[in-house]
Amino acid sequence: MSRYDEALRLCKRALRYLENAKDSLAKGFYDV
Repeated sequence: MSRYDEALRLCKRALRYLENAKDSLAKGFYDV
């Protein structure tokens, strides 16, 4: 169970990182 929780936490962190990267890319496009 602990290993599963750790994997879930890593997945959530990766998703949040991807969302932030996507937002920054969109801002870069639209600000120009």
